[in-house]
Amino acid sequence: TYMGPVTLFDKSVLQSLSIDESVWFDQFYLPLICPMFYVETLADLGKSATDMSLIRQVKTIADKFPECHGSLSAHHQDLSISDLLGNDIPMIRKVFLPKGRGVAWENKTGTIYDLPAEVEAFNRWQKGDFGEIEHQIARKWRENLNSINLSEYGTRIRTLDSNVSNCRSLDEAYISAKSIVADQDKQFELMTLALDFFNVPLQLRRSIMETWNTYNNPQLTDYAPYAFYVLTVDLFFKIALESSLISDARKSNLVDIAYLFYLPFCNVFTSSDRLHKRCARLLLRDGQDFVWGQDLKIDLAEINESFSKMPNEEKERGLIHFAKYPPADGGSLTKRLWNRHIPRNRERATTQTIESGDDAGLLQEIKNFKNAQHLSDSTIRPTDPNMIIERLVKPKRGQWYQLPKDFKD
Repeated sequence: TYMGPVTLFDKSVLQSLSIDESVWFDQFYLPLICPMFYVETLADLGKSATDMSLIRQVKTIADKFPECHGSLSAHHQDLSISDLLGNDIPMIRKVFLPKGRGVAWENKTGTIYDLPAEVEAFNRWQKGDFGEIEHQIARKWRENLNSINLSEYGTRIRTLDSNVSNCRSLDEAYISAKSIVADQDKQFELMTLALDFFNVPLQLRRSIMETWNTYNNPQLTDYAPYAFYVLTVDLFFKIALESSLISDARKSNLVDIAYLFYLPFCNVFTSSDRLHKRCARLLLRDGQDFVWGQDLKIDLAEINESFSKMPNEEKERGLIHFAKYPPADGGSLTKRLWNRHIPRNRERATTQTIESGDDAGLLQEIKNFKNAQHLSDSTIRPTDPNMIIERLVKPKRGQWYQLPKDFKD
């Protein structure tokens, strides 16, 4: 199957899409699933354990959740701590998966990425199955959110810069945040702030400081670029609050800003949230695009209409056969994004797929790897070519066969 541009999205986008449109989003984009998406969706249940409209709302979002190509990102906190420990976290357009498990089979090694617990939860939610644990997590999340006093959120930042409340625009707030992080005289204070912000365990703090000292205390944005990108975004948010450029009355702004921590890893960020629209333009780098959610919806609806005209016999072959590329006709937004973000040599690269009755040997090898001996972390080689990502894909969603109609597991 061909993979489209790595695309970060928020809840507002999936809410706006129909089931059929969500199929095309999954097909022609490589959705980067922010961990906050799971929490944000689940938080609705915390409003009421018995409100059927809220339960239906969560179920509806779960029905549109990416299955074929979407991947859950590792949490920004884990990535940042790894970065602070001296491990390279390159800010490139890719999804950094949560930790997999190493396996060995017949002199080969590989990494298995099992179905994340969050994805398993979405599968339950599609069936309307909400356990007490979900309701407990949702209530706790809403309690924590409601306990935050955003009006006092920037107190610590004023110790780094007493003028943070004087910014007149988001542009000035972002410039101020970057200047604080770049201040050579405050690098130790910033490192201490980062250790607290990322909730670094005490046993790791010493290792981080020792590693930083080993490199002669370089500029933190050079030492741990991703961690201090995240810290810069957080400082920007706090400065914007202090300057009344972002409302402190809306607690969910805290959740919305967290999506921006994942911007370095995407080609495209799509959202229908106005805070995202205002802030993303400051953070996106050359070669990245922000797409307003409604514009994406309109384009996906046109793609759905275009493919709906195909004969039923062709549709029954499944998307993996007849929808390898977006439609070439018209001024498709999706096609333009493909042309911009997918190099020609990558269009020819494929991920091997298994169809009913085909390549039984490959299928057996995958099963062997899944059941193979586990390796200790120290023996896992990250450059191993064998990588298996487990997915739960329904044969049909909406009117579309994601797999051939006659597919048998």
